[in-house]
Amino acid sequence: MLYNEDGPSSTGWNLIAAAQWTDALGMATATEVIVRALSEGLSFENKHAISRVTVLPTTDPFVREVTSLYPVGSPGAGQWVQNTSAAGIPIGGGYIFYSRAR
Repeated sequence: MLYNEDGPSSTGWNLIAAAQWTDALGMATATEVIVRALSEGLSFENKHAISRVTVLPTTDPFVREVTSLYPVGSPGAGQWVQNTSAAGIPIGGGYIFYSRAR
C-alpha cells in the first residue's frame, strides 16, 4: 500500500508492505530489500515521492483489517482508499496494490 496521511500528494508517501516473504526475512532485511529495489527501479522524480518504507508483520492488526476490508487480488488491479481508517489508524489517502487475507 502507498499511504499518505494527508491524502493525494506528490511527496510524503509511505510504502507499507506485509507478506509471507517479508515475515520470513524479518523486518530489517525485508526493508533493505525493498529500499534497494525501489532505488534501482524508480526514476529520480519518483524516488523523492516515497519518504518512508514500512514493513509490517502479516499478523499486525492494521494489515489484517486492510486485507479484510479491501481485498485486491487481481494482477494489475488496485484500489484507492481515502478518509478512512484501519485498526484505529487514520488513512488520509492510500492506494492498495495487492491485498489478500491468508
